Amino acid sequence: MISTLETAKDLELVPQFTPEIKGWGIDPKAFFMPSRSAYGNCRTLGYRAWRDNTKAHGLIWSSVQDSGANAILLFGDRLDPRCLVVTSSRSVRTDPTALGDLETAGQRAGWTIAK
Repeated sequence: MISTLETAKDLELVPQFTPEIKGWGIDPKAFFMPSRSAYGNCRTLGYRAWRDNTKAHGLIWSSVQDSGANAILLFGDRLDPRCLVVTSSRSVRTDPTALGDLETAGQRAGWTIAK
């Protein structure tokens, strides 16, 4: 498991990256394919990770939509939402650069923000 936060209670996340996927005998290309046909298998692996790692707070894997980022799924029955805090935020109303950054991120993802 990977500890990802330096807080009073670190998040314990079960990694589901290529080495783990290969170790389970699964083709990573099929696992990380962004299609509805893969969802059932992903749910099954998520359930098994939840069942077999009773101290885990969730999963972490490589984002299919952004190869430079990770995706995280948290197990709602193991983590009190009050333990999660926003460490920083930016409002488009008060930060003139926030909307521009959102537009840039959207363009990378193929969507547009209408002003």
